[in-house]
Amino acid sequence: MLSFIMLHYEVLPDEAVKINGVPVYTPEELEKVKGKAQWLISSPNMYTIPQPPIGIRHVRARANGKYGLDDRMQHPQVVCKGFEWIGCIPQPCRELQLLWWTPRLEDTKLVTGTWFQTDCRILKEEHVDALRGQATICFEIAFKALERLRSATLLSSMVAHTQQCLERLTYGLPYRDLLLTVGDIQRACLDIRGLSTYIMTFWPRTIPTSMEALKTYDVDGSLMGCFTHSREEAQFLHRIGIPVWWICPNFTVNEFDTRVWISARQPTTTIDHSVVEAEYVEAESGKTVFEDVYVGLPGTDMQRSTLCLGCRVFDVTEASAIAYRKLEQKYRVESSGSGSSIAPQPVYIYSLPDFLKPDPGPSAETIVAAHPSITTTPSTGSSNLPHVALSPSSDPTFSSSSSPSADIPVSRQPPMPAKTNKRPPEIPEWVRALTDIQPLLKPGQRQAPHYAGYQLPEIGIFYNATPENELVYIATWLATRQVHLYNLSNGVQLRTIKRQQWQHYLKAILKSLNPDGGPPGIASSLTLHDATPGHPSSSATLSLPTSSNPPIPSNAGPSKPNKKSKRKSKSGSDRPSK
Repeated sequence: MLSFIMLHYEVLPDEAVKINGVPVYTPEELEKVKGKAQWLISSPNMYTIPQPPIGIRHVRARANGKYGLDDRMQHPQVVCKGFEWIGCIPQPCRELQLLWWTPRLEDTKLVTGTWFQTDCRILKEEHVDALRGQATICFEIAFKALERLRSATLLSSMVAHTQQCLERLTYGLPYRDLLLTVGDIQRACLDIRGLSTYIMTFWPRTIPTSMEALKTYDVDGSLMGCFTHSREEAQFLHRIGIPVWWICPNFTVNEFDTRVWISARQPTTTIDHSVVEAEYVEAESGKTVFEDVYVGLPGTDMQRSTLCLGCRVFDVTEASAIAYRKLEQKYRVESSGSGSSIAPQPVYIYSLPDFLKPDPGPSAETIVAAHPSITTTPSTGSSNLPHVALSPSSDPTFSSSSSPSADIPVSRQPPMPAKTNKRPPEIPEWVRALTDIQPLLKPGQRQAPHYAGYQLPEIGIFYNATPENELVYIATWLATRQVHLYNLSNGVQLRTIKRQQWQHYLKAILKSLNPDGGPPGIASSLTLHDATPGHPSSSATLSLPTSSNPPIPSNAGPSKPNKKSKRKSKSGSDRPSK
């Protein structure tokens, strides 16, 4: 180690810092050494040691609108996996001094002519132009990094946030809010530089492609650097050349296997003179106005709570939990009583380059094989394939959020005619938007002709039907569509169903529900000579069960409708044959 210092802070059990939800040292381990252990700070690549953030942190804005020693733009912070880019934020320098500048009252103008007498101010134009110039440079840096790595969407969010803060400077704000807004712009610009530097320079070092790249790089002393409680993280950052300081209890250091320079022991820690720790106090009331945005130990939770996006403190802890549950349900495969799931990650870590995308999910065959509610019965058709029935009611765990996500293959249907009283009123905005959309076919794929059929009922069946038959069609489809869509979404492959088969199915189901005949007015729709068919794509003549679950068809050819039973009128409506 190049430098180390033994702090006079006692290691307490309630300071068991967690990394990715796992404590580095358990409270039980720290309880055993209570009153004996002390914190040791060391660095493998830096000769000085900044003051480490240890203990419970009360993060709030200070007199200059920054967060003091808990602000990553002013002082090194404790990081863990996924936040290494924070260590790449540049230190204060002459070229970027505007990004640490604090506006004074004389740098603002009082807004006059308002309805109420308030202290409403805007930043002077020369300062706004200077900040906009720095932001423009950062935008160009971000877009160059995005050209190299399109998946780094966190950069896009930072750019949008910076632009929003610049626009906010044109509003009238109290002086304290003006300080916070300028600080947000500066922090966002430095975040963009830090993340872009990590993507362009340091991340490629983590994936060496040659023997020359498999080395420990020289440290970049112009970067802010970071603290960590993880030995592995310190080793990782040391190898790629980011300044790092390791925080650990002194009992974890092996004194017989540690090489230390004679001058490595440091008498004290350092703090940048520009860091302001004083509170912001209103002149009129003499009270502090900035509240705590985070109270707790430094680490992942603190960085989540202080990541500012969209002109506000953006805490994505809850969003991360929701996203993780959805991904876990989507990509988990439960088969033979064993299950596996992906590891939980914060939402915005998904946009970092080293995040491993999960498997796209099980295939349709895997879903069918692992589904507990599948039953097989011999098919009555000419095919030897098993008859499979899937029902949402038979699966107690079925829900719209837990069902496997499979695309529902739906053929393109002809548009509804414009001249029909059944067409819903058009929305002008949608009409103008849809005129710019031109459907394109996949290369080498032919568009299915009209007679090839559909996997959902063709819309013309409904708007060309007589009023009596229309009621039957709609009632039948509403009663059976849930199971039909459920089967499609679970990967059950259905042949495309011809229009006549759909029409035959939607009308003939009523005989199964009421064998003695339907109510007055629709009896003519039941004058069919064959028995009630099953699902329209089924080849055999099956009796439809009283529940509204259409059976899954076999792969046999479609049944031919009885041409003598009815004919189609010129208007498109179906009428019984004479």
